[in-house]
Amino acid sequence: DDYDKAKAGAVVALDVKTGEVLAMASAPSYDPKLFIGGITEADWKRLNAKNSEYPLNNRAIMAAYPPASTFKAVTGLAGLRWGVTSEWRTYTCAGKWVEMGEQWPKWCWNRSGHGSVSFHRGITDSCDTVFYEIGYEFYKQKDEKLQRVAREFGIGQVTGIDLPGEVRGRVPDAAWKREFNKDYPEYRTWLPGDTVNMAIGQGDLLATPLQMAQVYATVANGGRIMRPHILKDVLDLDGKVVRSAEVTSSGRVDASAAQFAVIRRGLRSVTEEGTARSAFRGFDANVLGKTGTAEVYGKDDYAWFVGVAPAEKPRYVVAVVVEQGGHGGSVAAPAARQVLAQLLGLRVEHVRAQDVSR
Repeated sequence: DDYDKAKAGAVVALDVKTGEVLAMASAPSYDPKLFIGGITEADWKRLNAKNSEYPLNNRAIMAAYPPASTFKAVTGLAGLRWGVTSEWRTYTCAGKWVEMGEQWPKWCWNRSGHGSVSFHRGITDSCDTVFYEIGYEFYKQKDEKLQRVAREFGIGQVTGIDLPGEVRGRVPDAAWKREFNKDYPEYRTWLPGDTVNMAIGQGDLLATPLQMAQVYATVANGGRIMRPHILKDVLDLDGKVVRSAEVTSSGRVDASAAQFAVIRRGLRSVTEEGTARSAFRGFDANVLGKTGTAEVYGKDDYAWFVGVAPAEKPRYVVAVVVEQGGHGGSVAAPAARQVLAQLLGLRVEHVRAQDVSR
């Protein structure tokens, strides 16, 4: 209610172990009865008008957004896998980060700084400086390892869900930038800031809500990627099951069980003492999750949250994005809490969470 521009968004919930889509919603919606007997020209124009927010688009699979800090789970795992960081490696966050030079400063969302902060705490508090450092180290290695891990998770390609219109998202790299800016030679070069921005889920990186749900299901599964699917069973006229949907894995993310466990511990601390603690205070299940606040040019911030529960034996994953909704911890996380409560059979409460920037 506090964000009058927040008129669009999406929610998707999956079974972590099977990839079954348990819930999928896109806002704004429309009345499908309009199409019975053929839609009128007036209704068609209304549904496609610029001020309609395009309700015919299923934003869960047809809209790709900067994933913001929800992507830090990917950056973190890549850092662990390639020896760029470790769970208790310490960093110094002064708020302002100038490793690329004083002329190109970057800021942590907490401009006062987090002080001395471990990698684990960097996930908990969503410290941008920690992930700037990791991204900058990947840039200096020059072999696009961060992009490789993002693609292993399925970003930049369709998940293969049995629905039409799914978009690929984007994992930017040097080749993409050269082609994208082929008519603008001054913008073709891949720069340190490109990797640094990508490390915090910004820049030219784009992912769908379904892709981010799949990413977190993969983290919960220890690297196994389950293909999302809508179809459950095919029944004959007597209601007997003719065919059931296949539970299929589309691959694995190459990292050790110990490295995935480090990320899961960090994500659990997000909801217990980090940027989502207010949203999950008093919740009757432990949750792994990450907030995100995406900066989108010319618009208010987009709110993200992706969460998995129960933390001890992951069963459900929920991804929420609210366009121009503000901060992930205070807007998207409470919405995800309500969906998780419904899935877990817990009391569904409307929680007014404290405003947290990331």
